[in-house]
Amino acid sequence: LDFTYPKYENGWKFTADSTGIISMNNKKYPYLYWDGPTNVPTDKINWQEGFVVSKENLINFFEEKLSAMGLNSKEIADYITFWCPIMNTNKKNYIHFVFNEEYNKFAKLTVTPKPDNLFRVYMIWSKADEKINSSLTEQKILSFKRTGFTVLEWGGAETKVTIP
Repeated sequence: LDFTYPKYENGWKFTADSTGIISMNNKKYPYLYWDGPTNVPTDKINWQEGFVVSKENLINFFEEKLSAMGLNSKEIADYITFWCPIMNTNKKNYIHFVFNEEYNKFAKLTVTPKPDNLFRVYMIWSKADEKINSSLTEQKILSFKRTGFTVLEWGGAETKVTIP
């Protein structure tokens, strides 16, 4: 891992309250953060599924899709304020989401005790060529329910893969 917050030392050992606030080493955190290289299996992704979104529509797109996934308003705001400033440099972006088991193939996650619900979403995106294939199939969006002990992880990366 290239960067973590709070510091990652052979894992994070913490408690979380019912509001999701994380307590670790006498400090409180709204979430855990990690950044580092991932080996996304780009040869296993169906690049013909996804979305092409203009920079003017990014916020509405994320509000709609993330809400459909089950993210709450704070999580949606965190996601948008992290990704949109980076993606806004492109006129159009190709977006493909990787969920749960597919995400586990390149970024393992172990939570103890086992949560009642674990939802992971990873966005792979790239600048979309003006002539991107218009026969792109809209990707099915998975969702989760918040009951009991629920863990949500979201992340993403820009790819240099040329989208047909």
